[in-house]
Amino acid sequence: MAEVEAELFRAHPIDADDTSSLRVRTTGGTVIAVAVTLCAEREADPYVTVHGDGGRIRLWYTRDEVRVGEDPVVSYGRDDLLENLVSGGEPLVPLARTGAFTQVMAAILTARDPLPIPSVLVGERRVVQGVDELVTSSAEGLALFSEIGPPWEAR
Repeated sequence: MAEVEAELFRAHPIDADDTSSLRVRTTGGTVIAVAVTLCAEREADPYVTVHGDGGRIRLWYTRDEVRVGEDPVVSYGRDDLLENLVSGGEPLVPLARTGAFTQVMAAILTARDPLPIPSVLVGERRVVQGVDELVTSSAEGLALFSEIGPPWEAR
């Protein structure tokens, strides 16, 4: 992995982040963006979108559903990862293939402490005004929150 950038924020009174953006640039030039929040305005199933020149794939990983382009959603089964781990069989994800994940986790752990989101934007249930659009724009544009201008910077 060539570079990992992380921007961590928090609306909850915690020591960790609850709203963050991350960008990874691989040594091959691929850019991966992650934009997440636990403070969404609307409840929705979490998903991962892979987009490129050939189209888009969306995986709703808690529902085990995938959509390729505009095709209908397809449901898939799930492997029991704990069972795989304790079975003594070949791991679904061998340790040698976890290096990139470890690098991303190290970047998050060594990033600056999460910055507080101004309380004026945080609702009663710790919902952050404008965060849904921010997360979508960040992921779609492969951009960090600071490059889009999060609503808390406008204050």
